[in-house]
Amino acid sequence: MAFADVGDLLRLEPPNAAAFEMAGPFAGGIETGPGNLVVRARDSFVRMARLSEQFRLVLEKNLPVAAGLGGGSADAAATLRLLNRAFPRLDERQLLELAAELGADVPACLTSQPLLAEGWGKQISPAPHLPELPCVLVNPGIPSATADVFAAYDRSSPRAANRPDMPLAFKDPQALVRFLVECRNDLEQPAIERAPQIAGALEVLREAPHCRLARLSGSGATAFGLCDTTLAAQQLAAEVMAHQPRWWVRACVLRGSGA
Repeated sequence: MAFADVGDLLRLEPPNAAAFEMAGPFAGGIETGPGNLVVRARDSFVRMARLSEQFRLVLEKNLPVAAGLGGGSADAAATLRLLNRAFPRLDERQLLELAAELGADVPACLTSQPLLAEGWGKQISPAPHLPELPCVLVNPGIPSATADVFAAYDRSSPRAANRPDMPLAFKDPQALVRFLVECRNDLEQPAIERAPQIAGALEVLREAPHCRLARLSGSGATAFGLCDTTLAAQQLAAEVMAHQPRWWVRACVLRGSGA
Protein backbone atom coordinates (compact mmCIF):
# COMPACT_ATOMS: atom_id res chain seq x y z
CA MET A 1 0.00 0.00 0.00
CA ALA A 2 1.32 3.42 -0.99
CA PHE A 3 -0.23 6.85 -0.46
CA ALA A 4 -0.74 9.53 -3.08
CA ASP A 5 -0.51 13.29 -2.66
CA VAL A 6 -4.10 13.71 -3.86
CA GLY A 7 -7.20 13.00 -1.81
CA ASP A 8 -10.23 14.25 0.04
CA LEU A 9 -10.10 17.20 2.44
CA LEU A 10 -11.50 17.10 5.96
CA ARG A 11 -12.13 20.28 7.94
CA LEU A 12 -13.00 20.84 11.59
CA GLU A 13 -15.21 23.88 12.09
CA PRO A 14 -17.27 25.55 14.85
CA PRO A 15 -20.63 23.87 15.43
CA ASN A 16 -23.82 24.81 13.64
CA ALA A 17 -27.06 23.05 12.74
CA ALA A 18 -25.30 20.20 10.91
CA ALA A 19 -22.64 18.20 12.74
CA PHE A 20 -21.38 16.63 9.50
CA GLU A 21 -21.56 17.93 5.94
CA MET A 22 -20.36 16.77 2.54
CA ALA A 23 -19.00 19.00 -0.21
CA GLY A 24 -16.88 18.57 -3.33
CA PRO A 25 -17.40 17.06 -6.79
CA PHE A 26 -18.16 13.53 -5.54
CA ALA A 27 -20.34 14.37 -2.54
CA GLY A 28 -23.63 13.59 -4.27
CA GLY A 29 -25.46 10.48 -3.16
CA ILE A 30 -23.12 9.60 -0.29
CA GLU A 31 -24.79 8.71 2.98
CA THR A 32 -24.15 11.25 5.73
CA GLY A 33 -25.80 9.23 8.49
CA PRO A 34 -24.48 6.63 10.94
CA GLY A 35 -23.15 4.39 8.16
CA ASN A 36 -20.68 6.98 6.86
CA LEU A 37 -17.11 6.09 7.85
CA VAL A 38 -16.31 9.64 8.93
CA VAL A 39 -19.38 9.68 11.19
CA ARG A 40 -18.46 6.27 12.61
CA ALA A 41 -14.88 7.40 13.24
CA ARG A 42 -16.10 10.61 14.87
CA ASP A 43 -18.54 8.78 17.13
CA SER A 44 -15.93 6.18 18.11
CA PHE A 45 -13.44 8.91 19.01
CA VAL A 46 -16.00 10.90 21.00
CA ARG A 47 -16.95 7.77 22.93
CA MET A 48 -13.42 6.64 23.78
CA ALA A 49 -12.13 10.16 24.48
CA ARG A 50 -15.26 11.05 26.47
CA LEU A 51 -15.40 14.23 24.48
CA SER A 52 -18.03 16.85 25.37
CA GLU A 53 -16.88 19.66 23.06
CA GLN A 54 -19.11 20.54 20.11
CA PHE A 55 -17.76 20.76 16.56
CA ARG A 56 -18.65 20.23 12.92
CA LEU A 57 -16.84 18.12 10.32
CA VAL A 58 -16.94 18.99 6.63
CA LEU A 59 -15.66 16.41 4.14
CA GLU A 60 -14.71 17.71 0.71
CA LYS A 61 -15.00 14.61 -1.47
CA ASN A 62 -12.45 14.98 -4.27
CA LEU A 63 -11.90 11.28 -5.00
CA PRO A 64 -14.38 9.14 -6.96
CA VAL A 65 -16.51 6.81 -4.87
CA ALA A 66 -15.99 3.03 -5.03
CA ALA A 67 -12.77 3.69 -6.91
CA GLY A 68 -10.29 1.30 -5.30
CA LEU A 69 -8.31 4.19 -3.83
CA GLY A 70 -9.10 3.65 -0.17
CA GLY A 71 -10.79 7.03 0.05
CA GLY A 72 -13.34 6.05 2.69
CA SER A 73 -10.72 4.36 4.87
CA ALA A 74 -8.39 7.35 4.52
CA ASP A 75 -11.24 9.70 5.46
CA ALA A 76 -11.91 7.67 8.60
CA ALA A 77 -8.22 7.70 9.53
CA ALA A 78 -8.04 11.45 8.87
CA THR A 79 -11.01 11.94 11.20
CA LEU A 80 -9.21 10.19 14.04
CA ARG A 81 -6.01 12.16 13.42
CA LEU A 82 -7.78 15.50 13.10
CA LEU A 83 -9.87 15.08 16.23
CA ASN A 84 -6.92 13.88 18.29
CA ARG A 85 -4.90 16.88 17.10
CA ALA A 86 -7.69 19.25 18.13
CA PHE A 87 -8.59 17.34 21.31
CA PRO A 88 -5.45 15.37 22.33
CA ARG A 89 -6.95 12.66 24.51
CA LEU A 90 -5.81 9.33 22.99
CA ASP A 91 -2.44 7.70 22.49
CA GLU A 92 -1.27 5.92 19.34
CA ARG A 93 -2.36 2.49 20.59
CA GLN A 94 -5.89 3.72 21.26
CA LEU A 95 -6.11 5.38 17.83
CA LEU A 96 -5.02 2.15 16.15
CA GLU A 97 -7.59 0.23 18.20
CA LEU A 98 -10.35 2.52 16.96
CA ALA A 99 -9.03 2.32 13.40
CA ALA A 100 -9.11 -1.50 13.44
CA GLU A 101 -12.76 -1.43 14.51
CA LEU A 102 -13.64 0.71 11.49
CA GLY A 103 -12.17 -1.50 8.76
CA ALA A 104 -9.17 -3.53 7.67
CA ASP A 105 -7.59 -0.66 5.69
CA VAL A 106 -8.07 2.08 8.29
CA PRO A 107 -5.02 1.23 10.48
CA ALA A 108 -2.82 1.34 7.37
CA CYS A 109 -4.28 4.71 6.40
CA LEU A 110 -3.71 5.96 9.94
CA THR A 111 -0.03 5.03 9.59
CA SER A 112 0.06 6.56 6.08
CA GLN A 113 3.45 5.11 5.15
CA PRO A 114 4.24 2.50 2.47
CA LEU A 115 3.13 -0.83 3.94
CA LEU A 116 2.67 -4.50 3.21
CA ALA A 117 -0.81 -5.72 4.14
CA GLU A 118 -1.36 -9.46 4.48
CA GLY A 119 -4.09 -11.84 5.57
CA TRP A 120 -7.36 -9.89 5.72
CA GLY A 121 -5.34 -6.68 5.61
CA LYS A 122 -4.88 -6.45 9.37
CA GLN A 123 -1.33 -7.85 9.30
CA ILE A 124 0.63 -4.75 8.29
CA SER A 125 4.38 -4.27 8.23
CA PRO A 126 6.71 -1.66 6.71
CA ALA A 127 7.29 -2.02 2.99
CA PRO A 128 10.80 -2.11 1.58
CA HIS A 129 12.23 1.38 1.21
CA LEU A 130 10.44 3.09 -1.69
CA PRO A 131 11.40 6.18 -3.65
CA GLU A 132 8.77 8.75 -4.59
CA LEU A 133 6.81 7.34 -7.52
CA PRO A 134 5.39 9.61 -10.25
CA CYS A 135 1.99 8.20 -11.10
CA VAL A 136 -1.21 8.81 -13.05
CA LEU A 137 -4.61 7.76 -11.69
CA VAL A 138 -7.36 7.07 -14.23
CA ASN A 139 -10.99 6.33 -13.39
CA PRO A 140 -13.43 5.73 -16.27
CA GLY A 141 -16.30 7.31 -14.34
CA ILE A 142 -17.96 4.19 -12.96
CA PRO A 143 -18.09 2.68 -9.46
CA SER A 144 -16.65 -0.73 -8.66
CA ALA A 145 -18.12 -2.22 -5.51
CA THR A 146 -15.40 -3.97 -3.53
CA ALA A 147 -17.73 -6.62 -2.10
CA ASP A 148 -19.02 -7.55 -5.55
CA VAL A 149 -15.52 -7.87 -7.01
CA PHE A 150 -14.33 -10.03 -4.13
CA ALA A 151 -17.43 -12.22 -4.45
CA ALA A 152 -16.68 -12.70 -8.15
CA TYR A 153 -13.06 -13.52 -7.29
CA ASP A 154 -14.18 -16.11 -4.73
CA ARG A 155 -16.39 -17.78 -7.36
CA SER A 156 -13.41 -18.13 -9.69
CA SER A 157 -10.54 -20.53 -9.21
CA PRO A 158 -8.05 -18.33 -7.31
CA ARG A 159 -4.39 -19.00 -7.94
CA ALA A 160 -1.85 -19.23 -5.15
CA ALA A 161 -0.91 -15.75 -4.01
CA ASN A 162 2.18 -16.11 -1.85
CA ARG A 163 4.08 -12.91 -1.26
CA PRO A 164 7.14 -12.74 -3.52
CA ASP A 165 10.59 -12.24 -2.10
CA MET A 166 11.62 -8.62 -2.28
CA PRO A 167 14.69 -6.54 -1.53
CA LEU A 168 15.10 -4.32 1.50
CA ALA A 169 14.96 -1.24 -0.71
CA PHE A 170 14.07 -0.11 -4.21
CA LYS A 171 16.56 2.57 -5.19
CA ASP A 172 14.48 4.13 -7.97
CA PRO A 173 11.11 3.78 -9.78
CA GLN A 174 12.69 1.65 -12.49
CA ALA A 175 13.81 -0.96 -9.95
CA LEU A 176 10.31 -1.15 -8.51
CA VAL A 177 8.74 -1.49 -11.96
CA ARG A 178 11.05 -4.39 -12.77
CA PHE A 179 9.85 -6.12 -9.59
CA LEU A 180 6.16 -5.37 -10.12
CA VAL A 181 6.19 -6.72 -13.66
CA GLU A 182 6.50 -10.16 -12.04
CA CYS A 183 3.50 -9.53 -9.76
CA ARG A 184 -0.22 -9.27 -10.48
CA ASN A 185 -3.58 -8.06 -9.16
CA ASP A 186 -5.95 -11.04 -9.05
CA LEU A 187 -8.94 -8.70 -8.72
CA GLU A 188 -8.36 -7.22 -12.17
CA GLN A 189 -10.26 -9.80 -14.19
CA PRO A 190 -13.29 -10.05 -11.84
CA ALA A 191 -13.47 -6.23 -11.81
CA ILE A 192 -13.35 -6.04 -15.61
CA GLU A 193 -16.08 -8.67 -15.90
CA ARG A 194 -18.36 -6.48 -13.79
CA ALA A 195 -17.24 -3.18 -15.36
CA PRO A 196 -15.72 -3.60 -18.85
CA GLN A 197 -14.80 0.10 -18.98
CA ILE A 198 -11.89 -0.71 -16.66
CA ALA A 199 -10.22 -2.60 -19.49
CA GLY A 200 -10.34 0.57 -21.59
CA ALA A 201 -8.60 2.62 -18.88
CA LEU A 202 -5.87 0.00 -18.52
CA GLU A 203 -5.41 -0.21 -22.27
CA VAL A 204 -4.96 3.55 -22.64
CA LEU A 205 -2.26 3.53 -19.97
CA ARG A 206 -0.49 0.42 -21.23
CA GLU A 207 -0.26 1.78 -24.76
CA ALA A 208 1.16 5.15 -23.67
CA PRO A 209 4.93 5.57 -24.17
CA HIS A 210 5.32 7.47 -20.88
CA CYS A 211 3.80 4.63 -18.81
CA ARG A 212 6.18 1.99 -17.45
CA LEU A 213 3.57 -0.16 -15.70
CA ALA A 214 -0.24 -0.03 -15.48
CA ARG A 215 -2.37 -1.96 -13.02
CA LEU A 216 -5.75 -1.86 -11.38
CA SER A 217 -5.78 -0.12 -7.99
CA GLY A 218 -7.33 -2.50 -5.48
CA SER A 219 -10.70 -3.68 -6.75
CA GLY A 220 -11.05 -0.73 -9.15
CA ALA A 221 -12.42 1.05 -10.98
CA THR A 222 -9.29 3.25 -10.89
CA ALA A 223 -6.19 2.20 -12.80
CA PHE A 224 -2.74 3.58 -12.09
CA GLY A 225 0.26 4.08 -14.34
CA LEU A 226 3.80 4.48 -13.02
CA CYS A 227 6.20 6.84 -14.80
CA ASP A 228 9.91 7.62 -14.57
CA THR A 229 9.52 11.32 -13.79
CA THR A 230 6.94 13.84 -12.60
CA LEU A 231 7.06 15.53 -16.01
CA ALA A 232 6.32 12.21 -17.74
CA ALA A 233 3.34 11.66 -15.42
CA GLN A 234 2.00 15.13 -16.18
CA GLN A 235 2.38 14.51 -19.92
CA LEU A 236 0.66 11.14 -19.64
CA ALA A 237 -2.24 12.66 -17.68
CA ALA A 238 -2.67 15.36 -20.32
CA GLU A 239 -2.72 12.73 -23.08
CA VAL A 240 -5.33 10.60 -21.30
CA MET A 241 -7.54 13.64 -20.60
CA ALA A 242 -7.34 14.63 -24.27
CA HIS A 243 -8.33 11.10 -25.27
CA GLN A 244 -11.12 10.73 -22.66
CA PRO A 245 -12.21 14.15 -21.35
CA ARG A 246 -15.03 12.65 -19.22
CA TRP A 247 -12.75 10.40 -17.23
CA TRP A 248 -11.29 11.38 -13.85
CA VAL A 249 -7.52 11.69 -14.37
CA ARG A 250 -4.88 12.93 -11.93
CA ALA A 251 -1.10 13.09 -12.09
CA CYS A 252 0.28 12.57 -8.61
CA VAL A 253 3.20 11.29 -6.59
CA LEU A 254 3.08 8.19 -4.43
CA ARG A 255 4.94 9.19 -1.29
CA GLY A 256 8.12 7.28 -0.57
CA SER A 257 9.28 5.78 2.69
CA GLY A 258 9.78 8.41 5.37
CA ALA A 259 7.99 11.11 3.36
